[in-house]
Amino acid sequence: LPWLLLSAAADSSVRVWNTQTPQDPLKNTLAQPTPHTTDALSNPTCVSCCPLDASCCVAGYTNGALTRYDIESGKSFVVSVGGDSMCDLVKLNSIAMHPRLPVVLTTGDDGFVHTFDLNGGGSPLASLRVGAMAQDGASCVAIDPAGVQLATACHSGRVRLWDLRATSHPCCSVELSAHATKGDEGTHSLAYAPSSSISSGHP
Repeated sequence: LPWLLLSAAADSSVRVWNTQTPQDPLKNTLAQPTPHTTDALSNPTCVSCCPLDASCCVAGYTNGALTRYDIESGKSFVVSVGGDSMCDLVKLNSIAMHPRLPVVLTTGDDGFVHTFDLNGGGSPLASLRVGAMAQDGASCVAIDPAGVQLATACHSGRVRLWDLRATSHPCCSVELSAHATKGDEGTHSLAYAPSSSISSGHP
């Protein structure tokens, strides 16, 4: 549904907008399910549509929770509950949907990319450290349209490309260090062009 727009905001809601009805654009408001709705820290930081199912989207939260929503009904399904205490809290910075598999990839300040099954299970299917150091949090992630290459970026500004066709574990094929840090922040966003392996992002 190309006319639908999703937004995630500090008011703890994910909203669905119909861009073809500007007089009454709000289509639905998606609220994070309990018990996290009482957590002042659980605001959505990122949201993405599911390429394999246009009726659902996935949102990531500041408490590390990952939730799948039905766009029409608002029904929610918790993919991962995130941390239950401050010592476990890892804010999700970015999510990316695999174009061919029912999985979602997340980045957080723990410096890892975690892969989750959209149908639940709670624990990551796989985890990949992308930060060079423990304090180098992962800021964003993107996957190419063919689903064979992963791009990750960290607060250090480094961008790495990973070959997902490796038989045992993704291997870093290219490291790009063109982005300088500014105010303890590095690369903010990554995006692949629809038909070629190009990624970009900077502060």
